[in-house]
Amino acid sequence: MKLLRTKPLAECATPQDALSELCAGYDGCADLTFNLEEIAPEQMPQPARQLLVHQSHMTRTLNQFYGVPVDVHVLERHRDGNLYSRKIFLTLQETSHVVEYGLVRMDLRPMPKKVVESIVAEHAPLGSILIAHNVLRRIQPKWYLRFGVGNPLLNWYGCQTAGPLYGRLGTIYCNGEPTIEVLEIVTSIHVPTDIKRIDPNSNGNGNGQT
Repeated sequence: MKLLRTKPLAECATPQDALSELCAGYDGCADLTFNLEEIAPEQMPQPARQLLVHQSHMTRTLNQFYGVPVDVHVLERHRDGNLYSRKIFLTLQETSHVVEYGLVRMDLRPMPKKVVESIVAEHAPLGSILIAHNVLRRIQPKWYLRFGVGNPLLNWYGCQTAGPLYGRLGTIYCNGEPTIEVLEIVTSIHVPTDIKRIDPNSNGNGNGQT
């Protein structure tokens, strides 16, 4: 199935429009309804606020918060020429603890060939690849969101939660160009006691983003 793209996320008037854009072309997207609440950053509770209200790389933030790198799992991907998109979730490294659900849509044209090859190989979080190849990045969140229990979008990921989850929609600029569009929803789980911690200031493979 080819990707559908009518306009960039930055030109969408509402988060519902943006989600409709990002989800277009995926299995089950035709049945999705985007029942969510747009909130101000200060309305977001901790630790979701700490994980989302910033302009840093998401998995670097997750790495520092949990003290553990993250693994990327791709549920579905699509590519139409230079437009590449994937539906993913992130887990704490070598565990089943999900810390983020996400959607990524990117224009591969500004990326060097080696970066594109690493991205489509899907072995590492996107941001860790960009950092490793010294691709300059600037992250611009546009909306902060609250997803209630039983939200259709959460169900689309197979997410079962006893409380609301929080997320953000935004654009990542690479070398000054609006290149990557992301939905990032954090689970804000408590740090498991059985996890082997690392130095949060290290430059391990968790230093990246969705």
